Amino acid sequence: MFVEKRKIAVYCRTARADVDALKHQMRTAIQFAVDSGYSECRIYHDNGGNGVTIDRPAFNRLNCDMLAGKIQMVIIKDLSRIARNFILVDRWISMADALGVRVVSMTDGIDTVCGR
Repeated sequence: MFVEKRKIAVYCRTARADVDALKHQMRTAIQFAVDSGYSECRIYHDNGGNGVTIDRPAFNRLNCDMLAGKIQMVIIKDLSRIARNFILVDRWISMADALGVRVVSMTDGIDTVCGR
C-alpha cells in the first residue's frame, strides 16, 4: 500500500543578511517538523528580505508551489516572517486556508487546523 508523504514547507526570513539567524530559524523549524512526525521538508528562505512587502523570491516560490498543490503545510517561526503588516499576513493565511494549506506559526502558537 502506497502512503503519500505530507508536503511540508518551512519558510524563513531575516530582515538583514544574517546567515547565522537564518540557519537558527531553519534548524528550529525543521526540528519542530521532525518532532511533529514529518521527516521531509521543502525549505524556502529569504536572507535579507524586507518584511514590509511580501514580494520576495523564496516567498513567491512558496506561493507558486502552494497554488500548484505541492504544499500541504507551512511552518514558520512567527507571523512576522511572512510580513510586518498583519493585514498582509491575514490575507496570506486566508489564501493558504482557501487552498487547504495548514499554517503553523511556532512562536505565536497558531495552527490553522486548530483555528487562529
